[in-house]
Amino acid sequence: MRDYLVFETDHFTVSQAKAYRVPGYLIVESKANRTRVAGFTPGQAADLLKCLADAETLVQAIVKPERVYILKFGEAKPRVHFHVFPRTARLARAYLAHVPDRKPYSGARIVDWTWRNHESIGFTDRQIRAFIDKARRIVRQRNKR
Repeated sequence: MRDYLVFETDHFTVSQAKAYRVPGYLIVESKANRTRVAGFTPGQAADLLKCLADAETLVQAIVKPERVYILKFGEAKPRVHFHVFPRTARLARAYLAHVPDRKPYSGARIVDWTWRNHESIGFTDRQIRAFIDKARRIVRQRNKR
């Protein structure tokens, strides 16, 4: 999992999603074994918001998606974690080639479709690695300031 780690704080990790082949699809995950956001201390909650904002900023800067969705489910993995999902034009085209939808699109349907079809979209390991490397460089530069 460390290969996919983009950055971490005292309370959270931010990693490229390993289970889904979409560059810039990030998972912001609590290090504490919490199943509810309401269980965080004020400091942890502030750190969570900063991690989500930083993750969204990285995705916007590198991937340049049309939309960024931030989702929390907790079904398969109950520990608090958020999906930061870049809805790009490429993803929308792939989705619309198979699903009848029109603007405004259903973000939930797009994410669900992507989970089931991510391998067919054609993103490569090289593209995913390039996202991770660029995101890490941006974080390092930001931390030097």
